[in-house]
Amino acid sequence: MIHAITLRDQCVRYVRARPISTSSKYRMNRSVRLFGEWLSRDALVSDLTDDVVNDWLHALEATHADKSIKGFRGDLLALWRWLAAPPQRLCDPPVYVRRIKLGEPCPISWTADEAAKIVARCRELTGTLPRGISRSVYCECLFRFGYDTGLRRMDAWTIRRNQIRPDGTIVMRQHKTGHAHWPRLRLETMQLLSQLPHDPPLACPYKKTSRWYKFWRENVTGPAGVRHGALQQIRRTGATHLAIEHPEAVQRYLGHRTPEMQRYYIDWSIAKPQSHLPPDIFRDDE
Repeated sequence: MIHAITLRDQCVRYVRARPISTSSKYRMNRSVRLFGEWLSRDALVSDLTDDVVNDWLHALEATHADKSIKGFRGDLLALWRWLAAPPQRLCDPPVYVRRIKLGEPCPISWTADEAAKIVARCRELTGTLPRGISRSVYCECLFRFGYDTGLRRMDAWTIRRNQIRPDGTIVMRQHKTGHAHWPRLRLETMQLLSQLPHDPPLACPYKKTSRWYKFWRENVTGPAGVRHGALQQIRRTGATHLAIEHPEAVQRYLGHRTPEMQRYYIDWSIAKPQSHLPPDIFRDDE
């Protein structure tokens, strides 16, 4: 009977038993679904062997980026180890599953000039978003809010007004980590927030986040003539410009418990640009 147990059903049990986020549940279900699609049938507990999973990971290299494959691997291994551990003991644990090596992070942020162009473009917007929200006010406020606080997308969209003190301090618990965090807002950002009619004031104006990103690309970054990016790039931009004079403050700004994660956010080409070039040896003699 063990051989007939599907991973899809076991994934349901796993997310019921473990306190994981909605996004983590989605990712694990997607990883199990992709594994099944590769097998051309429902993946079974009996498919959890080093050889089968290694073949699947190798096949993914033709269709997915290494970062995505690393995530699929981690999701499947978490479920696999849980199924192999007591009291389940439905399979043997993984012994050697191929590792996915990622290159050194090379984060990209906006320069000060690009940020100014984005704000200028936001101020040119006319009309309203769903729920009667001013396009201009919302877009500039979201950009400034993300830059001031360095908050992740979900946190920015769900902060309520009663979490913001008069001095701009936000008292919150981060959605992704559950850690307490106290970012701050500038006065200009708070004034823009006061012009938004709802609470949470920055709630995503569209039901589908993909629709919001499409709007941002087509109406803000594209017409502004800057490299495309959205809330994650705003977070990197804040970390990068903070690192120019206060690198020791970046960890707290990002809400991280350890400093190692900074390497995924600071664009050193901006924070600490190359200041010296080799001498010019190509001058033509007069």
